[in-house]
Amino acid sequence: MINTRAKGNRIERKAVEHLEQQGFLVYRVRGSSNRFNQNNDIFSLFDIFCCKHSETRLIQVKSSQKPNLKPFAEFKAKYPQFNVEIWVWKSAHYRGVKSDKKWIKLGWDITRF
Repeated sequence: MINTRAKGNRIERKAVEHLEQQGFLVYRVRGSSNRFNQNNDIFSLFDIFCCKHSETRLIQVKSSQKPNLKPFAEFKAKYPQFNVEIWVWKSAHYRGVKSDKKWIKLGWDITRF
């Protein structure tokens, strides 16, 4: 059985490392360690907040599939000054197909979803 919490933490750390290598200052929300936790995400949507110079990004990190995009599009419409992104980690066996491990990044124009 896969420990989904550990898998999620591992993938979020990959995202943080990727952003830090690009020179971003990164804040990552850490999940609660008990089963009664509340949603700790930033604005109840995002796992990572990062900035570099005048660029600010809010990022939701997923391990296998993209979430419902409607709440993200609504947030982007209400707060257009933020770059809203969803990063999905495509593992080596993504949906049964062998492939390279890489990020699928959604968000350059999330309002079209």
